[in-house]
Amino acid sequence: MLWSGIGGDLDELRLLAADVRAVVKECGISFAERPLRPHLTLARARRDTPSCAVEAAAGLSGFTGRPWQAERLHLVASNFGRGPGPIRYRDVDAWSFDGERPHTG
Repeated sequence: MLWSGIGGDLDELRLLAADVRAVVKECGISFAERPLRPHLTLARARRDTPSCAVEAAAGLSGFTGRPWQAERLHLVASNFGRGPGPIRYRDVDAWSFDGERPHTG
């Protein structure tokens, strides 16, 4: 996996993550207790071709992103562990940080 770390106001992000984890626990949903590592996943390599990810990472070694602000929280589902084939993701729902509910299609 090729990912880029995130900087900025991480205190607010950590508070959001703690709130989400508390709700998940209350709902009885199991999840791995791991430290929060804010990042954006940029690419995933196939297990049989990891060298392409190394080349991509080397090409981005000087990358510095532009500032941006998150506007929504998305609940995303995946088919991970549900048979062969690529992992697919889909939005289940989304919530705007300004309190309005965006249309999720």
